[in-house]
Amino acid sequence: MVTPLSFSTFVESTGSKHLELLDNKRISDLTGLDEDRIWKSTKTRSRYILKPQSKPVDLALEITEKFLRESHIHRNAIAALALVHTHYEGNARQEMAEAVADLIGIHRSRINAIAFGCTGFPEIVHQAEAMAQQLSSDAHVLILNVETPDRMMDARDSRATPIFAAAATATSLSKGEGHRLFFAETQEVVPPENPQNVEIFRIQPEEAENFSGERTLRTIFRMDGDLAYRNGGALIEEATRTSLHRVMQDPVMHGRRVLVVPHQENAKMIKAFDDMVGPEMTEGEFAGYGISEVRFVNGMEGMGNTISATIPSTLARLSQLQGIDPKTGDVVLFPAAGICLAHPGDKMSQGIGAMVWNQR
Repeated sequence: MVTPLSFSTFVESTGSKHLELLDNKRISDLTGLDEDRIWKSTKTRSRYILKPQSKPVDLALEITEKFLRESHIHRNAIAALALVHTHYEGNARQEMAEAVADLIGIHRSRINAIAFGCTGFPEIVHQAEAMAQQLSSDAHVLILNVETPDRMMDARDSRATPIFAAAATATSLSKGEGHRLFFAETQEVVPPENPQNVEIFRIQPEEAENFSGERTLRTIFRMDGDLAYRNGGALIEEATRTSLHRVMQDPVMHGRRVLVVPHQENAKMIKAFDDMVGPEMTEGEFAGYGISEVRFVNGMEGMGNTISATIPSTLARLSQLQGIDPKTGDVVLFPAAGICLAHPGDKMSQGIGAMVWNQR
């Protein structure tokens, strides 16, 4: 028998001693882009990168400690760990997971660490579901999304540097009370708009400059920004519609307000969704559900695109975002789209997910 599962609180890394501010002036100095152009294209004034002297594992341990303080969940209640760290070299994510497990006292047989890119949140939630079903009713699976893309970027890349940023988030999944999970899953898809079969994403070793001004040989991520955004937007809209239809198969969900917290790919795209797609989704094919409102939530300001951490970091700040005011009973969808790490050249990953919000 499958037992309903719920998220506890969501915690994010604002105020971290391991992160430093990356504002548009510094990005302009690095890339040669005009500050106004950076603002117009990203609608983001600042974001964060990892401090040169810090390591990704430091951020993971810090967000774990913050979660324990703010959630009031005792470390003895955390019985398993599910972690996303999109790093391509060595055993970084496994070593990170083992350090967190040792901090809390989780047996290493109950660690699951993956690299998954922008759809990492729905994927790790899907995997954490199976882990949580095997635990006792009072035990939690700790879910961490720790992303430091600045360590995998060319600091002078005008397509990536204004967008991507570092962050860490934490939540947990259990059979107890909280934000009730409906579903979360991902799939590999062919990009819907790529008639020339262009390689949208590339991951390859090359010599590139880091944010300290040093040129080093590293594994670097690059993308065709136009194609990434066009395809990502189309896949996120499709995932939103799929998720909403699936939730509304339960008549109890009819008549509710819907908040869409998508992967934060591009602030302009999210605003367009909120202005045009949201109002349309209360009518037409969804008219029979009596949905009161559909809002697409933009959480990019001050954060940027933090890979798998964009969705949970926005959920952590949901009550603070102007005009959102989440209420108990709101349906929250978390669609995502982005790089498919297994086939970065010719496929993308698409994620769907949904929960019912429990405002505390």
